[in-house]
Amino acid sequence: MSRLPTFLGIGAPKCGTTWLAECLLEYPQVCVPEVKEVVYFSSAKKLERGDAWYLAHFDPAGDAKAVGEFSVTYHAGGADVAARIQALAPEVHVLAVLRDPVERAFSHYRWLCQLGKLDEGTSFAEAMRLRPEIVEDSLYFKVLSSYLKRLRVHIYRFSRRNGPNGLISFVKRSGLSALYRDINNKQSKQLSLDAAADAEAFGLFREDVLKLQAATGFDCTKWLEKGSRF
Repeated sequence: MSRLPTFLGIGAPKCGTTWLAECLLEYPQVCVPEVKEVVYFSSAKKLERGDAWYLAHFDPAGDAKAVGEFSVTYHAGGADVAARIQALAPEVHVLAVLRDPVERAFSHYRWLCQLGKLDEGTSFAEAMRLRPEIVEDSLYFKVLSSYLKRLRVHIYRFSRRNGPNGLISFVKRSGLSALYRDINNKQSKQLSLDAAADAEAFGLFREDVLKLQAATGFDCTKWLEKGSRF
């Protein structure tokens, strides 16, 4: 009999979700699908295949203590995706890994440049106007509000030094044996964004950051303090 997922990793994109998935995969008590991202709840085409198709991805779970998947497309899925998840798995733990919103946006910008999806020489400011998702994916409260209303959301902070914090608490809640993996060999390259551009970009996110902090208690002090940036 197929099991319901006990956790879903939803991103945000460029926030270390892959690293979190790799950490959890090191636990023999965790089962995730062989497919890297199932992308079920956010795909109209896959939804047509039905819940049975989706849950079949977890058939190998056996007696695993934690069963789930990671699909960063769920991050910006809005109320529709959150409602679909709630309807199928109302007790699921939603894992959201966040980082400084400007750092995330700039990493997104660099990634699009590397893929050739932005013309050579396009500045960060220009890219944010041309590709709205660069900004939208860093508006964490706006994105997560639909999840916060419906599901149990666990927010972790990603830093270049420490990876997602709070992982140990999730491990304990899930009944998994303790495990820690250093991420020093996977640190991101230092981002090169000058202070003026950084401050200008943060103006796009400040109000959303304050709302996130007020609604969840997630400490955003370091994001709000200029001295801690980059």
